[in-house]
Amino acid sequence: THLHHCNDLPEDSEQQRGFSILRASHVKPECVCASRVTEMQLVKRCRTRRRAQLHKGMDVRVSGGRVGTAKTIGWPDNDRRAATHDVHCPDEDSQAAFTAGLASRGRNVTARGGKTMDQRVMDAKAKYGRRAAGNLSLEEGSGCEVASAEWLEDLSMYHKCILVVILERLDLAPGSRLLDWGSGCGHKLAWAAQLFGTRGIGIDIVAENVAWARAHSEGSFCHTDGRFVDWLPDDHFDGIISYAALAHLDPEDQCEVVVQLMGKLRVGGRAWFGWNAPGIWHNLTDLEETWMFPSDLAWTECFDRADWRPLDSQEAVAVSWQVVDEAHLFPAEYTAVSTYLYWYP
Repeated sequence: THLHHCNDLPEDSEQQRGFSILRASHVKPECVCASRVTEMQLVKRCRTRRRAQLHKGMDVRVSGGRVGTAKTIGWPDNDRRAATHDVHCPDEDSQAAFTAGLASRGRNVTARGGKTMDQRVMDAKAKYGRRAAGNLSLEEGSGCEVASAEWLEDLSMYHKCILVVILERLDLAPGSRLLDWGSGCGHKLAWAAQLFGTRGIGIDIVAENVAWARAHSEGSFCHTDGRFVDWLPDDHFDGIISYAALAHLDPEDQCEVVVQLMGKLRVGGRAWFGWNAPGIWHNLTDLEETWMFPSDLAWTECFDRADWRPLDSQEAVAVSWQVVDEAHLFPAEYTAVSTYLYWYP
């Protein structure tokens, strides 16, 4: 579907064909989104900002072969599938080595809630694999094309609201490299490219999600266990987003993954991880046990154990973070919204 896009290609261009951007309106009155900026206005802002920007996320050619006055600002070419040209998915050998390393570290011991750490990951993989394939009263193989597939009901306007609110807060310039950890069908990266001009790469454990995203969504997509992030380049991304993915890991894995991902950000980069203690799991002991909760204390303990140092430096780097209740972040008025996505905590 062709919609207004920050990278304004002709509708009938070769680069537009085959791509799908999930239609959703975050400005519908019933969505009560904290951001009321329309799609067209976001695109116009992005195009205006793109025309005359200069920041470290862009490729800049300078006179004399050294840093100086920029003559031109390199914008990504129109190959929308190759959004991050210098990042390549891990090969099978490196993934197998990672899996073997998990086994050697005793990952199959019983963790919280009576399940092993690896069982939690496999449960999530199976659950969303069925949905992506369309096996829950949907046509086989059409999961990602159906707005209700991943969540069993159409929550697309809320998901788009979440994406818009977060990217407005992260304030990523057009051309910024954006990682989506647990990218699903790639809808959020497609919206991000359309409305904010970002260059995205998504990683997901569900093969069906990745196959569909590679064919229809904007960006690059890799099929891998999300706990395996060594292959991602350090000091590379301007932003990282993740929604409803961390909660499927054991708390120990959550801490380890987030700390590792911080090393993938450039100095000054920003990240957001959402829906980490979903209220829909409340009183379901085996799921509730995965929460990093109370959030401020749990993440403080996690980050206190981390060694925050930039690459090739002995000096510590400052890392700031905050915990925000999503019920107070995404809707303009929490009491006016009924979706379970915003349930406490």
